[in-house]
Amino acid sequence: MLNLRPDPVNAGVSNPEDPADALLRSKVLKYLVRMLDFRRQYDQRRATFYRQYVGQRDAQKFPDNVTNRANTFVPYALSNVETIVSRVMDAFFSFDPWFEVDGATQADDAASDAMSLILLKKLQEANLLDAFESLVRNIVIYGHGGIKVDWNWDFKTVLKPSMVPITGQDGQPVIDPSTGQPAMQMGPIKPFAVPMACPRITPIDVYDLMCDPDGGILAQLTERTWIEMKRENEAYTQAKGQPLYYPDAMARIEARLKVVCPDDYESVIIRYAELWNVYEGTVTTIAFGDDKEAMAWKDLRASFRATNLSAYKRKIYEGNEVLWHGPNPFDHQRNAILHTSFIKLPNELYGLGGVEIISDLNESLNKFVNMVTDNWNLGINRRFAYDVNADIDHEALNQMNVPGGKVPVNGNPGEVLFPLPIFTPSAGDYEILDLYKGMIEMTSGVSDFYAKGSGSPTNNKTATGISSVINESNFRFKMFIRNLEVDILQPLLFMCASMIQQFMTDQEEVLITKNPAGPAIPKWQVIDPQSIIGNFEFNLVAANYATSKTVRQRNLMAFMAQAAQSPYWRQGEGLRELGKVMEIRNIDELLKSDQEVQMEQQEAMQEQRREMLMQEVVQTESQIAIAEAHAKLGLGRGGGSGGASKKVSSATRPNPSGGLKDRGGRPPHVQHEGKIPGADSLSEAKLTGQQQGANALGLEGMGVVPH
Repeated sequence: MLNLRPDPVNAGVSNPEDPADALLRSKVLKYLVRMLDFRRQYDQRRATFYRQYVGQRDAQKFPDNVTNRANTFVPYALSNVETIVSRVMDAFFSFDPWFEVDGATQADDAASDAMSLILLKKLQEANLLDAFESLVRNIVIYGHGGIKVDWNWDFKTVLKPSMVPITGQDGQPVIDPSTGQPAMQMGPIKPFAVPMACPRITPIDVYDLMCDPDGGILAQLTERTWIEMKRENEAYTQAKGQPLYYPDAMARIEARLKVVCPDDYESVIIRYAELWNVYEGTVTTIAFGDDKEAMAWKDLRASFRATNLSAYKRKIYEGNEVLWHGPNPFDHQRNAILHTSFIKLPNELYGLGGVEIISDLNESLNKFVNMVTDNWNLGINRRFAYDVNADIDHEALNQMNVPGGKVPVNGNPGEVLFPLPIFTPSAGDYEILDLYKGMIEMTSGVSDFYAKGSGSPTNNKTATGISSVINESNFRFKMFIRNLEVDILQPLLFMCASMIQQFMTDQEEVLITKNPAGPAIPKWQVIDPQSIIGNFEFNLVAANYATSKTVRQRNLMAFMAQAAQSPYWRQGEGLRELGKVMEIRNIDELLKSDQEVQMEQQEAMQEQRREMLMQEVVQTESQIAIAEAHAKLGLGRGGGSGGASKKVSSATRPNPSGGLKDRGGRPPHVQHEGKIPGADSLSEAKLTGQQQGANALGLEGMGVVPH
């Protein structure tokens, strides 16, 4: 590391001659050194946990210090960490949107939908998922981790077509007669620098996070290249009208860098600390190059995978200039550093991690696995005792005797060469492995339930037992999820929403659907800064985060089967909830809205009324036609002498000649009722065959009972 410490005359504060600034610098450095000394007690253990996570062990040798012994590391630490990380990410972000925004009061409820859309967009631009995944992995490996939530003042480059005036043959701009202004046309595409205008979410390395054990003061050590600091300072100045860092401190640092690194001073890294004092409501940014141990621990961590970090790091500035000091710049007035533990311990700042709780058990399991491997190795490569007085080809014996070795004796053991006894592990010797695996699962709360029922007599082979193992592990998982929800995600959403309200000055276009734009559902929505003003409450959609996904789906489907028959069932809400549990993306686009369903129901009722009216009309016209036909045949009602009505028997029908003839019996259009004569002459086999399609197979005569 190159020491670029500035001259003592110019070091320290924005105004070196001001005693108040010197006092501030001394006070802040005192806080940082105190927290750094407290963190040092845990640095060595954290390096050990990371080493177990990557599965690295020191090489083991046989007593000859030449032959390698078995060096297997059973990857329980890696498996548990990645299992927990994947389950956490699935629990919170398995469907979109993963949070809901509600107004704190009735007046705020109107702005909740707009805030939900813009907050989801800004968090995607801030790359929240990657930052949160790194945070969870740090917490599970080391037992404690933090994340910083502030505003991104940097720029991004976008490509936009430029507009240029249309010129005539004389080279003069063509005037648009409708506006009186020069007519414009699309020109070449050019890059434009646009402010990021979104939260900046940064996972903090465990060796860069410093916490006061008494609470109230947190600090993050971070690194920025000089060019990055200048860009952030310029963007902040344009947006807020004041610099992000003290101009005189920046000038002193730049002057010193140009002297020490004139060729590439903009790439020099400035290592500084941001100290957040909750008691005083202040933030202090100070260059802090005294934490050289952090780089040493990072080098050690990299060496576990045969790499080196510091040799490839850029030059680091090690001054102690106060870059900025003032009140909390955010309206929410909260500490921008959020942190939590995997398992919280009472009266302790740092908790237990997913690797620490199984560290000793995993090492013991590694030892037994390697002992078994070494025993098999010794069984295959036999050790021999030989007579030193015998003529033996030692070179040939050595090639066949690795790693066993030779034991010289003065005599004749077994006629010159005698194989020494060996130990071959029996089936009972392997039960110790299952014992340690069970203790690891019980301690970690993460069970390898996918492998249950394969091989070991101690495995729980029943479906009920597997479900029990899953549910038991879920209780442990719920506690960690609660820590993340209460300590990280809820404050993160609140702070990001507040910063968006504070710093959002322009309209934002938000893509709300992937479907083509239409009159009913627009594809884009424009959100004004005024439309997101209000107080909000944030609810995470993954309320049943720790329940097995399959169990949750089955329970909901079983409930729907019963509730669908009840008048209390709300079909729309039920289908949307089922879509969330089944992880169906864009469920709101697949289901009709309540307004669409109501309109369709009203149209169906109107169509039904029209059909009923048409049926009445048809029946009325039919009766009129029948009456007219009867009148032509002299059967009209109320006709004849004396006004006596004549009724036509149900058994009389008009014949082709126009007369009436009583044929007797049942009318021909009436179906036969009652038992069909002769039905009992068929067997059950014929009836069953006909029901299943026997006639179509040419078997219609099968099963006829002969008379």
